[in-house]
Amino acid sequence: MQTDAKSFDRALQAVLLSQYRRKVFEKNKLLIKPVILFKSKTINESKVFEEEFIKGIRELTPEKIGEIKANSEDKTIAKAFNYLEDNKISFENLVAELQEDFSTEKIISVNSKDESVEKQLAVNTLEDPNNEYRAIFAVDKLNEGWDVLNLFDIVRLYDTRDAKNNIPGPTTIREAQLIGRGARYCPFKLDNSDDPFKRKLDNDLENEMRIGEELYYHSTYNPRYIQELNSALIKSGIIPDHTIKRNLLIKDDFKSTSFYKTGLLFLNYPEKNLRKDVFSLPSSLRSTLYSTSLRTGFSLSDDLFAEQTKKGIERKEKDFCLRDFSQTVIKKALYKLDFYFFSNLQKYFPNLEKLDEFILKNEYLGEIKINVSGLAPQLENSLSPEHELEAVTKILEQIASSLSSQNSE
Repeated sequence: MQTDAKSFDRALQAVLLSQYRRKVFEKNKLLIKPVILFKSKTINESKVFEEEFIKGIRELTPEKIGEIKANSEDKTIAKAFNYLEDNKISFENLVAELQEDFSTEKIISVNSKDESVEKQLAVNTLEDPNNEYRAIFAVDKLNEGWDVLNLFDIVRLYDTRDAKNNIPGPTTIREAQLIGRGARYCPFKLDNSDDPFKRKLDNDLENEMRIGEELYYHSTYNPRYIQELNSALIKSGIIPDHTIKRNLLIKDDFKSTSFYKTGLLFLNYPEKNLRKDVFSLPSSLRSTLYSTSLRTGFSLSDDLFAEQTKKGIERKEKDFCLRDFSQTVIKKALYKLDFYFFSNLQKYFPNLEKLDEFILKNEYLGEIKINVSGLAPQLENSLSPEHELEAVTKILEQIASSLSSQNSE
């Protein structure tokens, strides 16, 4: 499920689906407790989001639930809200439920290198009826050797990609493997004749219990990442590979050529580039019209095992110059990204004397132009400080990525 909502809103969608799933299980007299994994990129980010999640659940309001309903066009989320309406469950009652089921006593973090025996036992017995944990906060600690059948939602809390030349990187491969573990079938029976370990509803997609046979992977709206993840799932064997592999033989007459027999391989050695003659960003970066999209709260889901369909949201576009944004906002965005630590910037631009120069001078960020897309109200007049920060951060990430690919030495 992809959404361009903020991290907590993305998490809240997963919480709503998880609670809906639990209610469907209970309705069918099944004692299954759905679990959510919130996956961060770093331990610090995981800790920060855990605090944000605790605060968000504690301060959750019916109006916030209504906001999620209004912004989502996803069919499964619509089913969840229809279920609430059909069963006369008010948003007020739902909020009370969520505050109880996702209280601090029912969430667990497993980021420390030296987890207690109790924590290790807890995350490996999540299916136990006496285990009340509903949410797990982790980075990579659960990537290997973790086997849980009642994991139904994984929320990816970062938006980086590590594919190169359309080949999934190690992070994407690990994420695919994690999905593979989460996709293991949670056994249940709908009647006494059922085999609990076999899928039952592949030909009955409208059955409300179908939600009990589905794993949802929640990420930010990024079609390229989903394509790369799909490739990683194929590479990991989770999705069948329909490509045909053939062995190619080298002809004997080619093997007899001097090129094949005596071809030479030349090696170069690196020479440090002090970059003393660098006084600006590369012209290719300064002349680029950068594009970014504001978060709108829109969400949709795609079946990774099916052919991808084109869906989207109606957006407007508007061009801005980076120097028109608040300098305070630009500095805040720079401070968020390790690449722009001044000591690191000077490796790339040794003639740079201060950060303000990097922000204001035309040779650096002064003339950077940004095309921003979003809903019409978001683009009226100037952007809000929050949207400025969002746009500037994304553009600075793009510039940092381009500069990083050009070795500073």
